[in-house]
Amino acid sequence: MIKALGVFWNSTTDKLNFCVPLQQDTEFTKRNVLRVIASIYDPLGLLSPITIQCKMFLQQLWQLRVNWDELLPSELQEKWKRLQHNLPSIQSIQIDRLVISKHKLQVIELHGFSDTSEGAYGACIYIRSVDIMGNIITRLLCSKSRVAPLKRLTLPRLELCAAMLLANMSQSTLRALKTSFNKVRLWTDSMIVLAWLKSPPARWKTFVANRVNHIQEITNVDDWNHVKSKENPADLVSRGTDANILRNSRLWWQGPAWLQKEETSWPRCEEMAEISIERKQEKTPRVVSLLVQPSDEEMFTKFSSWNKLQRVVAYCLRFIHNCQSKNVPYHSALSPNELNEATLVCVRQAQNDSFRKEKTDLLRKGLLSNKS
Repeated sequence: MIKALGVFWNSTTDKLNFCVPLQQDTEFTKRNVLRVIASIYDPLGLLSPITIQCKMFLQQLWQLRVNWDELLPSELQEKWKRLQHNLPSIQSIQIDRLVISKHKLQVIELHGFSDTSEGAYGACIYIRSVDIMGNIITRLLCSKSRVAPLKRLTLPRLELCAAMLLANMSQSTLRALKTSFNKVRLWTDSMIVLAWLKSPPARWKTFVANRVNHIQEITNVDDWNHVKSKENPADLVSRGTDANILRNSRLWWQGPAWLQKEETSWPRCEEMAEISIERKQEKTPRVVSLLVQPSDEEMFTKFSSWNKLQRVVAYCLRFIHNCQSKNVPYHSALSPNELNEATLVCVRQAQNDSFRKEKTDLLRKGLLSNKS
């Protein structure tokens, strides 16, 4: 047995194994929980359906604000006992190191799957190889899992996060392997995500638009297809499973059964209906109304200097002008004309405040009182 990066390789059988601590904790604290979880080093994510359960449990401890050396509540202790009791079974899992056919290859393809649940989301990548004798072999290459953020997101948004994780994984894999793949296929069980990806990002709200734009930049939209949930191996990543079940899971280690058949047996993407979820609302013309009703002296007593008053009024007049104009030019500093216009407004306001009766008489009678 040769150990490398926390993984054991049996050079005789050419299989990979994992080693986990067999000693069970007697003190159930957050510190001990984290120590056990950190001892499972899985750089390729081959055990993601198992480790994601531990990650979700640790997130639950953070939500409850449990101190590092504080004993866990009795319910969480029982839950951790079940998880910890399942961990030693990982050592019985043997994984084929070689993910392609031993014979000369005729076709080599990359297939990725993504899925999500309310608690987590994840993605996994498979290598499908066809040798010169027509034998089709599919093997798990790597996977990644993420716990759902504490700020609750809708399931379609989480599905989109899983798709973006898969897109990033596929690009990292292509760069790392430096292999010319005959085909790349990315699969999701969310028709909403597919509809988002096959439309311009500008149609959607900011959260969706940013992620759709990123996925469209690094992947080919035509490579994305739909797969049924029960045939999606990434479902095991998002929901988690026990080591005993994972050891014998053909879906996890080899992918869906149809992947080992000819392409004519693969799922076909159905015609997508129009999706209105997360669609950006059409902009309607806005009407801006500005009502200024200063009191007699408020306009002049609110500012400490004439220069400040003049400039504030000038900026207000510029705002009104921009709201009424379709072509708004770019302005930086205030122009002399804008300052002069602001001065006239201030003068008129001062006259209205000081000569209100005279103005009223002029408007009504056209004459001023002799005592004015």
